[in-house]
Amino acid sequence: MHLYNPQGGPINTALVGLGVILSAAGLDSAGSWLQAMEGFAWLSQSNLYWALIPMSIWGACGFNMILFLAAMESIPQSLYEAADIDGASSWRQFWTITLPLIWEVLSISIVFMVIGGMKAFETIWLLTNQTPTTQVHVIGTLMVQDMFTEFKIGEATAIAVLLFIMVFFGTAATLRAMRRETVEF
Repeated sequence: MHLYNPQGGPINTALVGLGVILSAAGLDSAGSWLQAMEGFAWLSQSNLYWALIPMSIWGACGFNMILFLAAMESIPQSLYEAADIDGASSWRQFWTITLPLIWEVLSISIVFMVIGGMKAFETIWLLTNQTPTTQVHVIGTLMVQDMFTEFKIGEATAIAVLLFIMVFFGTAATLRAMRRETVEF
């Protein structure tokens, strides 16, 4: 909440400062657009989802980077050396060696992101001070509000079952779409 604070928060301050620099460099249209971010309410109902995008990307980067790093380190260096000798560019090596050999890890990573997207709860709950309105509800916040605020236990249970079904079928569809023949080395 401190980062997104419209009065002196680091994000607004950095964007306005970048706008001043761009205006001084002669890029007035981009500079004035960024300077208009002064006092911009990131956590208002109309802007909340846009504010969550960088948070979600930042939160997913570390785990996915570890997954991809471990998968890429398991690829034998001799495959890259053979491709180098054959004259393959780095881009070609990525598409023909790296990507096919880490495809399963990429599939799992996408499944984790689908599941994480469907159960988005914590950030919205915390950034709206535990009182999200109907415009910023996701299925998780709606379930918790029905259960603990409005005491609609049956409705909250139905929402939980629907969330399970959505995650199950979303995961199954993602795995089916990402299915391809396993490449071994």
